[in-house]
Amino acid sequence: MIRRLRGRLPDSALVLLEPDGPGAILSVRMGGAEVTAIRTAHGAAHNSYLVELPGLRLFHDGDNEQTGLVDRTRLGGLDVLMLCPWQGSGWPEFVRALQPRHWLLIHLTADELEQHALGKFLPALCREVPMAAVGLRPGECLVV
Repeated sequence: MIRRLRGRLPDSALVLLEPDGPGAILSVRMGGAEVTAIRTAHGAAHNSYLVELPGLRLFHDGDNEQTGLVDRTRLGGLDVLMLCPWQGSGWPEFVRALQPRHWLLIHLTADELEQHALGKFLPALCREVPMAAVGLRPGECLVV
């Protein structure tokens, strides 16, 4: 993302957060926001992000194949959890433990979104957690 934004935004507005290895953490505060990158398991350099703004705590945990790498004590009081549920990665337990106000399925294809709307996309996961997952189509939004 930084490569795409370089030259379009001032360098002072771009921060590269690359934790060293699985479970490692780096944080930066910019203005009123704090962003924490957590290295997770999905390829050579994959991070998940905790974004904290006044009145909003959001965790984007896309493509994390091992939820155990994330220190759950850092994620209490989430307003929004965004996740791409890998089967066998412990997502039901992860969502139940965090109890976010809202959780959204991300990285879904149009067909997967349609299956979710019909209750057929990973139905066991969606039934096991404390609240229903939201699957947003392009252009849709969730107001929290």
